[in-house]
Amino acid sequence: MTLLRPASPFGTEPVEEIDLRRAPLDRVLAQVRFPSLTKLQGSDAISPFAQRVTADFPFFEELRQTVFQFTPSGVATEPTDQRVWLLRSIDERWTVTVTASTVSLETTAYRSRTEFAERFGNVIGAFAEIMNPPRVERLGIRYINRLAGQYWLAELPKLVQPEVLGGLAVPLEGSSTLRVSLTETVFQNDARGIQAKWGVLPKDTFVDPSLPPIADVSWILDLDSFSQRQREFDVDELSDELRDLAAQAYRMFRWAVKDEFIERFRDDS
Repeated sequence: MTLLRPASPFGTEPVEEIDLRRAPLDRVLAQVRFPSLTKLQGSDAISPFAQRVTADFPFFEELRQTVFQFTPSGVATEPTDQRVWLLRSIDERWTVTVTASTVSLETTAYRSRTEFAERFGNVIGAFAEIMNPPRVERLGIRYINRLAGQYWLAELPKLVQPEVLGGLAVPLEGSSTLRVSLTETVFQNDARGIQAKWGVLPKDTFVDPSLPPIADVSWILDLDSFSQRQREFDVDELSDELRDLAAQAYRMFRWAVKDEFIERFRDDS
């Protein structure tokens, strides 16, 4: 089969949808952001919402928001007074995170854009019924892909386009090694945009709270597709736009990878 790479990650022509059930997708996150709500300032503020979604998310945890500061000596953390509530599914592969100004859905068991958007719509629908947020400031969906181990780093030139190889595209000689190479770029067109990160991370390296470190060298492709504009908190409109943002991220992904990547990770069942 001949697979056509989009000429641009921002074009308008249709992109063939291919099921990549075996893709190295570490996790998927979606978040809606709004002005900080007075209703979410108390210690028991989350209880009505937690009870509303308890059938799907029965496990509960309350934390304090942490600020991460990157210093020359490493990553420093500082707790704040802001509460963070985590609601997890029975298998703990789906997590709802609520703060005074955000609701997020995260999964390590992503199967399809349709299923994820439906689950996200159910979560924010329940939240809207109880908390009644007046407006939205930002909506985003983020796909974090990761390939771990020296084998995959050696295979990457066959799998991804030169534009996303980063430091791996530099020929090395003698005892030279690539330790870390991380590129971060933000593309924006009016209210919509996409933040793209790709590169090589050493083992046990922390760069982002959403990307836990692992005990091996790895390559990441992290795509955050977002819309940043103020509007009413309309659940149906947000769910529809989330699908559009996911399609935008998929287009960037298909532009970044080669046909060999698709063939290796597609679902052949």
